[in-house]
Amino acid sequence: MKKQSIDEISNIITEFNITHFKKVNLFGSSKVGKKTLISYIEHFSNKEEKFKSPKNEEKKENQDINENEDSEPSLVEDVKKISITYYEKKKLDINLYITNTDDTESIKDNLSTLLKNSECIILMIDITSTNSFEQISELMPLIYQKMKSNIEFGEVPMFFISNKLDLEDNRVVSGFEIKELLDNYTGISNYEISLNLDPNNANDDTINDFILKFCHTISESEKQYTFRYDSLNLVKICEPMTIKNDSILMKNIDNSINLLLLGSSSVGKTSFSQKLFSNKIKENHILTMGIGTDITVAELYGCLVKVEVWDTAGQERFRSIPAKYYSKCDGFLLLYDVNDKDSFNDIAGWIKDIRKARGNDEENFEKKTTDEILILIGNKIDKIGQRQVTQEEGIEFSKKYDVQYYETSCKLGINLYEILCDIIMQVSSLNRRESTNFALEQRKENIKNLNKKKKCC
Repeated sequence: MKKQSIDEISNIITEFNITHFKKVNLFGSSKVGKKTLISYIEHFSNKEEKFKSPKNEEKKENQDINENEDSEPSLVEDVKKISITYYEKKKLDINLYITNTDDTESIKDNLSTLLKNSECIILMIDITSTNSFEQISELMPLIYQKMKSNIEFGEVPMFFISNKLDLEDNRVVSGFEIKELLDNYTGISNYEISLNLDPNNANDDTINDFILKFCHTISESEKQYTFRYDSLNLVKICEPMTIKNDSILMKNIDNSINLLLLGSSSVGKTSFSQKLFSNKIKENHILTMGIGTDITVAELYGCLVKVEVWDTAGQERFRSIPAKYYSKCDGFLLLYDVNDKDSFNDIAGWIKDIRKARGNDEENFEKKTTDEILILIGNKIDKIGQRQVTQEEGIEFSKKYDVQYYETSCKLGINLYEILCDIIMQVSSLNRRESTNFALEQRKENIKNLNKKKKCC
C-alpha cells in the first residue's frame, strides 16, 4: 500500500477531525457558576473577539438544580467535549469533567477514578458562599496529593477561580482566606472574576486572561509527552467516533486493530459502545445477540489505524461465540458491574477463557500471556450508595491477575475515551516491538517534519 505524504496525512487528520481530547476536571459546588464559565469558554474565539453572552445561563443553572433536588444523586454533572480556538489559529480540544462538590464524601470515594489521566484541574468557588469554599478546601489537599503522586510527565496545571466578584458587598470569603489556602500549595494559578451576563463588563479582561492562560498552559504541557510511547497524548481519535467505510479514509489506513468487549450480561458493554461512539445510550436497548461491531479511526505518529470494537453477548449460553475471537483480538476490555458481586466473580472465568485460548494452561491462567493487552473495567460507579465491589477489591484483583484497572460510568461517560486511547497505545506499542506493519519508527521523522512545517506557516 502506498504510504501518504506528510501533506496527505495532515489533510486527512484535519478533514476527519482526528484529534486528542485532553482531560480536564472542573470542581465546584452548585450555583458557583460552572455552567456559565463553560459557556464563556465555548463562546471564546480569540483574544480579539468579545464574548457572546450566555444569556440566562446562571438562572437556568439554578432552575436545573432546584428541579432536580429530589432526583438520584450523580457523581458528575456532565462529561463534555469542547473545542476552543485561540490566538486566531491555535486549537485545543478538551474532555471536560464537570463535578458538583456538594456531596464531598462521594467525591472522596471516587477521586482516584475522576482524576485518572487528568491533564488539568479547575477549582471554583463563589465568594458569597462559605460552603463552596469549605468544600473545595476539604477536597483540595486530597486532589493535590493524588495529582502529585500520579504525575509521570511533569506538573499538572491547576487553576483556582473565585467567582461573583461583582457581589463584593455580599462577600463572605475574603481574599486573605483564599491566599492562606493557596499558600499551602505550589503552582496554582489564582483568578478572581465576575461571570455576569454582560459581555462588556469590566472583568472581561480577567476572564479573557484566564481562558488564554488555560489554553496556552495545557497546550504547552503537551511538549512533555512528545514521543513517549506510554502517554495517552499521542493517540488521536476520529471525532465523532463512528466512521462509515469512507473510501478516502479507508484507502489510507495503515493497519487495523481489533478490541473485544467481554463481561457478564447487563454489565454495560453495549452502553460502553453507544456512549463512546455516538454519545447516546438507549435505556431499553435489546440484549446483544452474538457480535456487534463499532469502528473508528485513530492516528499515531502519522499512522492511520482502523479500530474495531466487538461487543459480545454476555449471557452464559453464548460464551462459546467469542471464544474463536480470543486468538485474533489485539486487546480485551473486560467489564463488570461494581454494584453486582456476581458479575465481578465471573471475571476470573473470562480471564481463564482468554488465556487458555492464547496458550496458557488451566493451572497457570493467573499468569499474563506475553502478547496480551487486557483492561479490567469496573462499570456503573454513578450509582452512588449501591456498591457491592469496592475499589480496593478491584485493584487487588487486577494485581493478582496482572491486568490494568479502570473504573467507569458508561451512563456519564467517565473514562471511556481515556480507556480507548490507552488500549490503542498499548496495542500499537506491542505491535511495534513485534515489528508488524505499524510504521511508527519511519513515521516519527515524518511527524517531526510535519510539526516543523506547521510552525513555519
